[in-house]
Amino acid sequence: MNNTFSQSLKLVNTNILFVLVVGVLSTQYLFIGISDAFWVAFVLSICVEVIIFSKFISIIKNTPYDGYVSALKSNLFNFIVVTIVLSGLIILLAKLINNVPLDTQYTITINIGIQALIVLLTAYVFPIVLIKHVNLLAIPTGIIYLANNIKYSHMIIILAVSFFLIEFIAILLMFNSLIDMSLILYFSVIVNISTTYILFLIFSTASIILLKEPNKSLNQTGAQNAPSG
Repeated sequence: MNNTFSQSLKLVNTNILFVLVVGVLSTQYLFIGISDAFWVAFVLSICVEVIIFSKFISIIKNTPYDGYVSALKSNLFNFIVVTIVLSGLIILLAKLINNVPLDTQYTITINIGIQALIVLLTAYVFPIVLIKHVNLLAIPTGIIYLANNIKYSHMIIILAVSFFLIEFIAILLMFNSLIDMSLILYFSVIVNISTTYILFLIFSTASIILLKEPNKSLNQTGAQNAPSG
């Protein structure tokens, strides 16, 4: 696992510019609200993720990278479908939690916890989207794969906990007015870049485990009949 995580770190650090771009874009669509600009930032962020994640898969498989256009053509639709479904689930759960009469700080903490839990449960989902070229099928397949390979996934669990802690500490600082309002945007950019870095590490680590670890669970989950990339 140490070797797996070392490979993952090298992969992400070598492509750190993409982390910065996605982190900044995600900050933008959090601040501009639902508008044309929101959807532009959202789609651009997904496009960048598809491009770099497809490159990660090619590097891990030691196969030629077909380029940006091919990556988007092959994977963008599936990636968007899964992103919308999982984002919708997070929003739905957040609305349900917000209806429970709890102190605001507890509500926010629970929402962050749910988000981190979904990040963990779906750690293998997006790698499967790109490896098998499927969309909704990747969700149950990835969750089952995690359950069957929890012994390989300790580092992913640690990264998901790190994701929660970064978000929790950031909200705690803002909730208690420990961050000057004039610095909120810059602070949010730093937080989003940090969480994006964690998410990139989760993706690359999960991809290496899927493609390199000696297990057969992916072929036992339901995506075995999908064409592999």
